[in-house]
Amino acid sequence: LDSTLTVSGLNPDTTYFFRVGSLNWNSAPNYTTLPDTSTLANTPNFVLPSYTAATNTALNAEWGSNGNPSSAIYELDLSTASNFTGTILSSVTLNSSATISGLNPNTTYYGRVFAENNDEVNSAFLSLGSTMTLASSPLGAAVIFNPVFVSSLTANYTSGTPSNPANTLYDIQLSTDPAFSVFFDSQTQNLSASFTGLSPNTTYYAQGAAFNSLGTESAFNSLSDSATLAVSPVGPGTFSGIGSSE
Repeated sequence: LDSTLTVSGLNPDTTYFFRVGSLNWNSAPNYTTLPDTSTLANTPNFVLPSYTAATNTALNAEWGSNGNPSSAIYELDLSTASNFTGTILSSVTLNSSATISGLNPNTTYYGRVFAENNDEVNSAFLSLGSTMTLASSPLGAAVIFNPVFVSSLTANYTSGTPSNPANTLYDIQLSTDPAFSVFFDSQTQNLSASFTGLSPNTTYYAQGAAFNSLGTESAFNSLSDSATLAVSPVGPGTFSGIGSSE
């Protein structure tokens, strides 16, 4: 007689209970209860877009349940390494989306997700590909405008919080209009931006943003304002009508 039983057509991530019995000469069963077990959860399925939100320190990812029950547990992993070596940041959820924070700005992260059944056995991983966090918006330096001249000035700023990597591209705008309807623009990897061709004795407002390596720009941050110097008065070339009084 067979001592094994295979049952198909079962639901994923579902606990099943078993009993086995023997029949006496009168076909009366005598049952013994066997340990329960759970079917595996289905591997989550890919949805577009996989990454639905990004900040400079957080990413949100989504996936499909692929027929798993609402009680299925999912784990989202993020890593800066495509083979998921080193530090792995994770989020465990009953939802088909998760947000992981505490990330570095302007950095590529690779994502994967798997489902866990009732017996804490994992499904295969679903790769979510890669994406990038946004760059941090620059902040004003201790001395923002230095030097300042009659028709030019230099704006100084920091790489934001958390600090951007060294290859980050900054977008600095300068305008006489605080709404920046018209503006001078400087894009640089440096932590200072110089502007020329300005009007003397005029107040200029500055704001800054930064691009990540995918070309997505962060929100602009105010870098305060400053006035250019006034033109020094120019006296006549000679003096006339100068005499002494007696």
